[in-house]
Formats: sequence, C-alpha cells, structure tokens
Amino acid sequence: MKIHFKAIFKIENPGNQRLCPFWGFWHFSHRLSNGNITSNSSKEMPLNFYRPIIYCFNHKKSNSTFPNLITREAYVNGTRCALNILFVKSHMRKYLFNPLVLISILYLIVSMLLFAENHVKIVNDSYRYLEYANNLKTGFYFDNHNFWYFGYAVFIFAVKQIHNSELAIVIAQNILSWIAVISIYKTSKLIFNNPKGAMITSLLSILFIEILAWNSYILCESVYCSFTCISFFVLAKIHRGSTNIGTLTLAVLVISLAVLAKPTGIALLGAISLIAFIKLKVFITNRTLRYSLIFLSCLVLILLINKMLTTYLVMENYQLGEIVYAITTITHKPEYDLLVVSVPNNLFIPSQESFPLIKILSFIIHNPIYWTKLFIGKIFYFLLHIRPYWSIQHNVFSLVVLLPLYFYAIQAVIKKRLKKDLLIFFMAYMFIHILSIGITSVDWDGRFLMPLLPAIFIVASSEIARDFERFISPILKKHKSKLHSEFITDSKESIKYK
Repeated sequence: MKIHFKAIFKIENPGNQRLCPFWGFWHFSHRLSNGNITSNSSKEMPLNFYRPIIYCFNHKKSNSTFPNLITREAYVNGTRCALNILFVKSHMRKYLFNPLVLISILYLIVSMLLFAENHVKIVNDSYRYLEYANNLKTGFYFDNHNFWYFGYAVFIFAVKQIHNSELAIVIAQNILSWIAVISIYKTSKLIFNNPKGAMITSLLSILFIEILAWNSYILCESVYCSFTCISFFVLAKIHRGSTNIGTLTLAVLVISLAVLAKPTGIALLGAISLIAFIKLKVFITNRTLRYSLIFLSCLVLILLINKMLTTYLVMENYQLGEIVYAITTITHKPEYDLLVVSVPNNLFIPSQESFPLIKILSFIIHNPIYWTKLFIGKIFYFLLHIRPYWSIQHNVFSLVVLLPLYFYAIQAVIKKRLKKDLLIFFMAYMFIHILSIGITSVDWDGRFLMPLLPAIFIVASSEIARDFERFISPILKKHKSKLHSEFITDSKESIKYK
C-alpha cells in the first residue's frame, strides 16, 4: 500500500478551521467533523496551536479528503516530515524576510516600472558625456569644462568596454543605484544601530521615485548620487574603526569618483576635509605645522573651485535675474515671472579680468539686496522641489514628503542624535551643497536635489524611527496580542479531537 503524507499547519478561526498547506496550496476551510481520525492507542492525540496535523491516506482504496485511519508509525513519520517542513520554512522566512532581500525586491519592482516608462533617455548634456568618455580611448586628457564630470566619463568608458551601448549604461546605473540603496541602509545602521531607522532610510530612497527615475538618463546625477551613498558607507565603516587596506582603498576610489562625477562633488570633498582638519589635532601636535597644512589645503580647495567656475556663466545669469537656469530663453508664460528677479538699473558688474570667486564676492558686496533675492529664490525652489510649470500633484507630493523630512532632520540635529564628528560631516556636506546651488543656479527639472536627499534621509531616519516606536509600534503590538488571544481561545473551545 502506497502511503502519501501531507503536512498541514492549523490556524484557528471562530466556527471553522483554516488549513494552510506549506507548499503553496490555496487556503481552504473545512470542519474536522467531516472525517474520522483514530489511533491504535487508547489515548487521544492532542494537537496544539502550532503542532502539525498529519494526514495519511490510501489513494487506491479511498477518495475521501480526510483519512480513515492514522497509525502510530504513520503519525511518527509524518511528524518528522512536518518538522522538516517547519525547519525549511523557518529558514525561508529568515532569508525571505531579511531586510536586504525585501529592499532588493522592492528596488527591482520600482526600477522595472520606471524603466518600462522611461527606457533610455538621451538629452542635451548626454552627448558631451558620451563624447568625453569616447575620447578617453586615446588616453587621459584635460577638458576645461567636462573634467569636472570626469568620474562619470570614466564610468561610461568602463561600461562601454563590456558592451558598447547606451542601454548597457542605463543597466549599469541601475545596478550601481541598487548598491547605493544597500549602502545607505548599512550606513544608517552603522551610525544609529537601529534596524528600523535603516529600513526607513532605504525605503525613502526607493519610494521617492524621482531619485531612481534618473537611472534611465545618460546624465551624471545617477552615478554621482550612487557614489556619494557608497562613500557615506565606507566613511561610516572607517568611523567605526575599520581601517584595513581594502576599506581605505575602496574609500579613496569611490570618493574620488564621487567628487569628480559632478561639480557639486566639492561638497563631499569639503565635508571630508573639514573632518580631516579636526582630526589633525590628534596626529599632529605641532600647532605651526598643523595650521600650515590647513592653510595650504584651503588654498588648494579655493584654487580648485576658482578653476571650476571659469567655464560657468555665473555673472551672465546674475545679469539676467534668473532663478531657474535658462528660464528667459524659452517662450514666456505668466507663471515664469515667479522664476525671475527684476534686475536693478544701477547693477554693478565686476571686471571680466578678475578671478571668478573675486567677481562673485565683488558682485555680492555691491549688490547685496538683489543678490540676496536671487539666493533666497534659488534655495526656496531647490529645497522645496517645486516649480510653477510642474503639475499640482507633483508639487503637493514634494511638499508632503520633503517638509516632514526636513523637520525630522532639523530635530535630529537639535537633539544631537549623531556623534559630533558625524554631525559636522553631514552638516558641512549639506551646507556646501546648498550654498553652491544658491550661488550658481537651480536646474529646470529638479535633479540637482537628488544627491542631497540621501544625507537628509540618513539624518532624519533616527527621529522617524523614534516616533514610529512611540506611536505606531504600541498600536501594532496591541492589535497583535488581541488576535493571538482570540486564536488561542477559539482553538480550546471550538475544536475537539476524537
């Protein structure tokens, strides 16, 4: 006689039994009274809430859904089978409900939906990145303007060595972005030692879908944002004491690519430099030598910024009164008036022969009110991530998501949730990034904000997790305990075994 075993996990429900087989069968309901269960032993076999019920039946002699006879041997063998299934299921749960697995699944779903919508996007700036990357085949060369996107050009060049297509670049950007999402999860966990806060950080970076949407564009924002997130992770590891050769090498490589992926990469370099200056006191006790190194480093940084600004039309934008870059070059609409500041008749224009930083400082000193209006207007539209020409839904979404995040981030800073050096690092990074936008220009499509958001997500996540524990967790625990007590009561009162 061929015996078949089916292990079934019993979940109680008032009035009936829901039998849920392990191997993906559909749930179904049935009363135990429909079948006769007997044993060679005179004693009944009590079945607790989490204990498997073993059915064994002979397919050749009976078409009954429930067994006519259950022997002790079948019970023992079947129980072993069920326990094995329980063991497998517990391990499946362990890996399936691992935060990194859940994050990866959600990331894959969102990325696939965005790619189905956007495919591969090649826009105006894409061509110069592709051209610079293509010219690297003959060896390194310095381009006055595009050098500040060298990190992105190197990325494109490396991808094209594997497969020479724009689709390969987009796929590589999506893979790198996935690594970045995992990196900020681990960064948040290293900083706050709070898995819930880390999960919130990664969920925000996925569900604020504009960040992932740029993965379909041949633009530097995607790679810059990804390398910045990975840089946060390696810096967090170093902060926790991991100073082996592998970590330090990875840190130098990733930070270099991030800094040179986009001009605003200077924010990351500036933040790291500031922490390095603070730490110099520990390693260099000679005050003269220490201050000399700081002075030389600042001088190099200033010269670097000055060189970077030589190819940007900062003064020309000031003279046009543009808050959003090139808004005056398109067909005028009434709402565009909100994106332009009226230019005064007596506007002071610095000499063209001066260095870019000198020209900017001179302009600010001679036109303080006008420049302040431009600066505040740029910061306003940059941080709130709204535009008069976007849809109402888009603008409302930005405000509903970003304003609470800024509130939580400010709260975390005020309450000093981060250690001093971490707080200085993130504050310096955000300040330099915001300042660089206020001095230069805000982009048309809002992509300049994307590299700033991961830092805000990390800082805000600690406070969001605390409020979750205070307000949401007690409600969930109360509801869970109520359901559990109901199930136990029902299992004792409504089910009898013969």
